[in-house]
Amino acid sequence: MPDTRLRPEHVGEPMVAALLRQIYSKNKLDQLRCGQSGRAQDQTLQGVIDSTCSTNCGAPISFHENAPLCPLEHDGRAYSFDALSQVDCLVVRGSAGLAIEVKLGTSRMASREFRRRFLQPCTFSRHVPPRIRGKMIAVLDGRFREEGFGDAPLCAAPAGRQPVTLARSWVLLIRREVADAWAANPPLFRRDCWILLFEDLVPAAGGQDEFDKIVSSLVGDRFAEPWGLSPEATP
Repeated sequence: MPDTRLRPEHVGEPMVAALLRQIYSKNKLDQLRCGQSGRAQDQTLQGVIDSTCSTNCGAPISFHENAPLCPLEHDGRAYSFDALSQVDCLVVRGSAGLAIEVKLGTSRMASREFRRRFLQPCTFSRHVPPRIRGKMIAVLDGRFREEGFGDAPLCAAPAGRQPVTLARSWVLLIRREVADAWAANPPLFRRDCWILLFEDLVPAAGGQDEFDKIVSSLVGDRFAEPWGLSPEATP
């Protein structure tokens, strides 16, 4: 039996990127429905990508986990982010990017607690020059204490590629249980935040067996040798 202590949130970013690559290879991004918090409209993930990366519609799409943010340019100065400011899953098409923030846990995700944890405005550190400090969700939603920073374009640099400019719209991937709990009192976002459900990714990727293969490819089933614990590795 697999170790049930391993939870989706433990391997969230590379798992989501791998799932989306699989779905894209099957031409099924249009099967993923995205809704907007507190609004009666929805769209497919393919539609969101098409509308946010509209100048690059002929370019192929790629998915990259843990893409660091580039320094934010504002009023002639560059402000770095702290080391944890990474796009969980970055959708790249040409020179444009769409950020997907991955939150697969279910505890402390009630609407009020979510706002308290993730939607507080970003602040600045005491470094010289100062660095931007704040939750990634607040960054993507343009929440800054200082005026004007929320309007500055964000860029991210996936590994081995040139930086891309992020769309103002972004995607939040959560569990269905969390979305259902938000139905009566959802958190409200400043920018267009599209809600995507983790449970919808599995059937679009090919079902349970394909999902299990993807997770196994990430976590594996043999740890002693790569960790230097096999008999051959013992002096």
